Amino acid sequence: MSQRIYKIRKSFLVPLGVDVFLLCALFVISMLPQGSATERTVFAIFFVPSLYLFSESLLRRVMVDGGGIVLRKLLREKRISWEGINHPVLAWTAAAFVVGIILIKMLPFMA
Repeated sequence: MSQRIYKIRKSFLVPLGVDVFLLCALFVISMLPQGSATERTVFAIFFVPSLYLFSESLLRRVMVDGGGIVLRKLLREKRISWEGINHPVLAWTAAAFVVGIILIKMLPFMA
């Protein structure tokens, strides 16, 4: 079985990256002497979670191969072998994952 890699689409990552860049620019501008503490707080509240979401989305990968499924996230990796997917909950989770991928691939044809 060949290895298939699934990742988040660029059509989501590019606008999110632009938003994070612009929030970073605003945050840096608010750090200048004429910026108020309220501005700094508001931009920090929006910038930090946006940066984390962008980093998490950028590095997220799901790889499916003959050995099983590998889930890679920002600071962690989880490997599930095909033999380990015999538990009913894991089997339903894997089936839902496959159905979800099929539905995502069919979305352009549904529109």
